[in-house]
Amino acid sequence: SGIDLNPVVVFGICCFGIWPVDNFSKEQIAEARDVPLLVVLRHMGAYFKQDPDYVPLDASRKSYRMQVSFNGLDFRLVVTGVKWVDELVDMHLPNRGGGGAIDLVKYIARVGFLRAVEIRLDAKNMAKREKL
Repeated sequence: SGIDLNPVVVFGICCFGIWPVDNFSKEQIAEARDVPLLVVLRHMGAYFKQDPDYVPLDASRKSYRMQVSFNGLDFRLVVTGVKWVDELVDMHLPNRGGGGAIDLVKYIARVGFLRAVEIRLDAKNMAKREKL
């Protein structure tokens, strides 16, 4: 039983648009990967807060830690570039991290690849409309 992310309004400020569930072009997938994480989290209606006390082991890698809550699930993510890991998952378990923006949406929203691309593209389009 997965989380139903069919088009819904979350807190009256964002909604998941309807995209054709076909294959996406390489350009669309690249576009989806370029959408900033905070834009996507805001669009999804997720609660998120960066940890101001986090000090990375290697300051040159510019890692940061953030608490994310979405649909009743909590995550404590350490993000370094495009790589991320969920510190709330036992370090010996597989799939506690990933390497990409689409993987992160798949992980947080518990959706498949196509739906994660849809969410990211919709977030990008909504962000464009909000700037107008």
